[in-house]
Amino acid sequence: QLQDFAGVRYGGTITSNVYYRVYGKYFDQDNEVFGNGKDASDSWNMGRGGFRIDAEPSVQNKFTLQGDYYAGHEGLTTGGRANVSGGNALGRWSHTFSESSDMSLQMYYDHTHLADPVPANAIGPFTIPAGTLKDDLDTYDLDFQHHFLLASWNNIVWGLGYRFTHEVDQNAPGIAFLPSTLDHNLFSGFVQDEITLRDNLFFTLGTKIEHNDYTGVEVEPSARLQWNLTPKQMLWAAVSRAVRTPSRIDHDLVEST
Repeated sequence: QLQDFAGVRYGGTITSNVYYRVYGKYFDQDNEVFGNGKDASDSWNMGRGGFRIDAEPSVQNKFTLQGDYYAGHEGLTTGGRANVSGGNALGRWSHTFSESSDMSLQMYYDHTHLADPVPANAIGPFTIPAGTLKDDLDTYDLDFQHHFLLASWNNIVWGLGYRFTHEVDQNAPGIAFLPSTLDHNLFSGFVQDEITLRDNLFFTLGTKIEHNDYTGVEVEPSARLQWNLTPKQMLWAAVSRAVRTPSRIDHDLVEST
């Protein structure tokens, strides 16, 4: 049940070509109730705030800077309260070379913190004591994209990306991530070409290539055919290969049993 909710946002101009906005939000939700009338002890609340600044110093260049911060608490049906918090900052530069060519460069940082109580667990004559699993994750991300027309029938987009994560865990007796400190690298690149076969018929061919620390190199090709029957009707078909990269929970989570 929603107990309280509040939100505010304000925006304006710093100069004739620089715009800003700030916001804040907060909500508080009460416990759910079991069929027998007992509280589920799963109430939660969270506050969030942030800002965004957009600047257009020239027709060719646009800059964006934004950030957010949040913090909250979540009750657990197994007992105790989980604490979550985090923040992020993002900067983006967009540049237009011509009517048929443009690029963007984006940098991003994100930090998350989780403190999750883990209850005691009785296994036969043994009891695994209670504890708190704490996780701190820092993510650094760099992304570049370039779009241009090659002749009049090839609309090409390509890009490169790099992501680095640094994770530190304070493990609980009953559950742990091993190793407790882990660095990961993710490299990626993609290219896509939208080919105009006729005025209303388009064939898109491309692929994404990634390298992660769990499974190595992954190739994700894609092909799509689009036919615009009328200005309001479209028929399309596509075939592609997607990859789900293993996460830390899949690979490094250890539970005491």
